[in-house]
Amino acid sequence: MPDELHEALRQRSKAEGMTVREYLLQVLERDLAMPTMREWLGRVADLEPVEGLDAAAAVRKERRAREEQLDRAHRR
Repeated sequence: MPDELHEALRQRSKAEGMTVREYLLQVLERDLAMPTMREWLGRVADLEPVEGLDAAAAVRKERRAREEQLDRAHRR
């Protein structure tokens, strides 16, 4: 392991109150809990396409609703 990488791991694990081993296990567990890009793309490819949805209009509608909610909250 390159010295710079080991030092960075040592500092980061110390800041988290862990040993380097504990920190690395946590990092590896977190990484392995996430799908790889290939796995994620495979899952997405298996989904049924969404038709008849104007995503931009849906976002605008939700933004307006959120802005109205915030306006009402600030008037109180």
